[in-house]
Amino acid sequence: MLLSGLLFGCSSPSSGGKDDPVLPAPNSPQIISADGQLSIIWDAVTGAVSYDVYLNDENTLSGAVELTTTQTEIIFDGLDNDTVYYVWLDYNTAGASSSISSPATGTPSTAVAPPATPVISFVKAFDSAFLVRWGSVPGATSYQVSINDSNTLTGATVKNTKLFQLIFNGLSNGTTYYIWISAVNTAGASTQSNPVTVIPVAGTISVPDAPSDLAITVQDDTNPEVISLNLTWTNNATNATLLKLYNSRIFIKRLEPTETSVQVYQSRGQKMAYYIVALNSAGESLHETARVYTSPWYVNFNSAGGSAVPSQNVLPGKKITKPADPALSPQTFLAWYKDNSYSTLWNFDTNTVTSNTTLYARWSSDSSWFNTAPSGGDLVITGLSTAWENSTNTGKNNIVIPASIGGNTVIRIEDYAFDNRTTLLSINIPTTITAIGNYAFANCTALTSLNCFSATPPAVGSNMFSNNTPKLRIYVPSQSVPQYKTSWAAYASIIVSQ
Repeated sequence: MLLSGLLFGCSSPSSGGKDDPVLPAPNSPQIISADGQLSIIWDAVTGAVSYDVYLNDENTLSGAVELTTTQTEIIFDGLDNDTVYYVWLDYNTAGASSSISSPATGTPSTAVAPPATPVISFVKAFDSAFLVRWGSVPGATSYQVSINDSNTLTGATVKNTKLFQLIFNGLSNGTTYYIWISAVNTAGASTQSNPVTVIPVAGTISVPDAPSDLAITVQDDTNPEVISLNLTWTNNATNATLLKLYNSRIFIKRLEPTETSVQVYQSRGQKMAYYIVALNSAGESLHETARVYTSPWYVNFNSAGGSAVPSQNVLPGKKITKPADPALSPQTFLAWYKDNSYSTLWNFDTNTVTSNTTLYARWSSDSSWFNTAPSGGDLVITGLSTAWENSTNTGKNNIVIPASIGGNTVIRIEDYAFDNRTTLLSINIPTTITAIGNYAFANCTALTSLNCFSATPPAVGSNMFSNNTPKLRIYVPSQSVPQYKTSWAAYASIIVSQ
């Protein structure tokens, strides 16, 4: 899902639409697909002063990227090819807002054909300059505009833009200029449009040309809460007095007309659209493509006293790359867990990241930590040893009972084995355990997690738990929950699936 929201503050539309709309919804927009892009085009609405465009990769307004513009066309760039996107539209008048349109869909794709020839729709002369506009062309990713003071392309001045308009400055007043436009994409360029002419006239200031080539690079992604981004662009206007930077529908920064870069911060797990406009006393430029950036979630690995494991930046909905196992002699690394009570394993093949995530390393316990007694060739656990009491290992309170010690299978936990061990936080019981004695975990006041891995519930004595914390949970295989709740009926309310 595309997520909106920014450190600067940004709201998303609810799934039910805008608050108290009083105007009818506009028609659904037209969507033109290109490589990594969608061009969104819609009909102008009489009386509208701005339009809100919503983009999501799911058919819901919840979590959509939202962008406000005064234009009737916008390009979203940086999108995933072969992904279906949904687009909605509404409009605002001086005193009211409309309902939201039905969604339109589009799918960016690398499979494109050369675009059709554009048609010039508007030309206006200014002092030593002119403005030219044209209709968008399906599949075009940019446009090539040529001008000359004679009716030939030979020797013409050429500019490239992703916009649907361009301003030429520094021209001679009273001179006739010829204008041609062709549309461009990865498959090639269209034929040139029929030329139109314009004659610059003195005394009329033009609106500034728009900044172009907006690019986003990551400056710092080590902060768990925000990503530092560096935005760069090309200034094309010589007569701008101010630049404005927007994130989706929010104006976030005022810039000098000579600036070509700025640092911004974006919250983790967000997908936002940035664009820049230029202004002067004549008005505001159109803006180029809205550049979409998705900030990754922060994944931290808590090695529980083991060797350090580097953090990762993972995009929303993607999988974590399994790191190399940490080391902690003499213990053996077992697995990564979602929680520090070690109740739920992290599956690197299937689990995906939906928020900032910390994974916790689980270690085998040193076999010298356990007192044992023989039982017909096997062993029983009678308690924790002096070696455990004297250990400075930070993982000592998260006990993993071994399935065997010295080649002998561990089959039972004796009466009072862990009684009054008030610092224990979690205990893992292997599948080899078939019986647990009376008061085995009594008075373990900090114990919050008992993990049983056997599909068949071990036999238990009386008062296995007594004077334990209400936070205690017993985690068992999902298919065995009913059996455990029957066999361990006294503890049924705290038995949950692993």
